[in-house]
Amino acid sequence: MKAIAKYKTKKEETKAKRKNAKLFPIYKMFSWDLLFFYSTQYLFYTMVKGISAGEILKLDAFFPLFIIVMQLPAAICADFLGRKKSLVIGNIIMVIYILLLILLPGIIGIFIANIVYAFGYSLRGIQATNILYDPTATKGGEGLYPKINGKGATGYYILDGIASLTAGYLFVINGYIPMIICLVFTIIATIISTRFQDIYINQLEENEVSNKIKEYKEDFKVSIKNIMTSKRLRALLIFMGIFNAFITITGTYRGNVLTELEVRPKYFL
Repeated sequence: MKAIAKYKTKKEETKAKRKNAKLFPIYKMFSWDLLFFYSTQYLFYTMVKGISAGEILKLDAFFPLFIIVMQLPAAICADFLGRKKSLVIGNIIMVIYILLLILLPGIIGIFIANIVYAFGYSLRGIQATNILYDPTATKGGEGLYPKINGKGATGYYILDGIASLTAGYLFVINGYIPMIICLVFTIIATIISTRFQDIYINQLEENEVSNKIKEYKEDFKVSIKNIMTSKRLRALLIFMGIFNAFITITGTYRGNVLTELEVRPKYFL
């Protein structure tokens, strides 16, 4: 697979790069994470979907596994689809994920939605930084990448702060309102992603697909072998697993304690 320049003239390429650089902060502001969802996630699962705290912990236990499993197929798809298509399709899958959360009942519905989320999140996450890095990186380093990326992060944190303060109040009015707003923001991110331009395109050679899949399989086997033989990597993975599990369990029990103390949903942050 060869990456070749899409544009024939330097002027066209520069114009496309500038467009991507201008769009990226707005895109990141709406897409970095699911706005209006996490503040009321526990309430939505328990009060709207009717599942228990124990079932939420089971879902949380499987979720990291879904993310790990989906990395390989997402990487393969991203290579063949290219930057823009991967980003757009990944965002469309995230829209489908939120729709599944809204429409499907019970723990099985959330379980299915989490699998969809894992693939969509992995697919768009692989290419999100590349979309910005292509037009901003210089031969000597990252160029304007940190500045533009930071601008997008700042916008996200502002929106996230507003979402955290208002999601609980909106949930009191109707449990689906925060999810609907989350869906709207994700659709906005999807629309913005369609405006990006591919700076480079992948040119497939004969038998490239099958060879690339074999290459990914071999790389995966080598990675697993290196992890199993390295004490440092094993220790790092164990630490990350325990630490993430601790954070997830703490968040779930926090919601459970607040509910048992009869704290009003509007005060959930």
